[in-house]
Amino acid sequence: SPEACESEVAKALTTKHPRVARIAMEPDTRRLEPGDDHVVMLLGQGAVQRAAGMNAEPFSYACEVDSRNGRVLSVKTSV
Repeated sequence: SPEACESEVAKALTTKHPRVARIAMEPDTRRLEPGDDHVVMLLGQGAVQRAAGMNAEPFSYACEVDSRNGRVLSVKTSV
């Protein structure tokens, strides 16, 4: 589900930037693309505030999901 992917995206951003103050996903940017061997890619965008008082920066993400069981296989973010 998109929510499961975006939850993993938030975890990845928090790992990269431990002082994250805010993460906002942009649901209208979600896009599904087929992948190889029962994998579906969810692509999207959002904004992250790396620490309190900092400006929010846009980011994009790609989430690989196994279409057979809905399990999130991997997440990539770029800020």
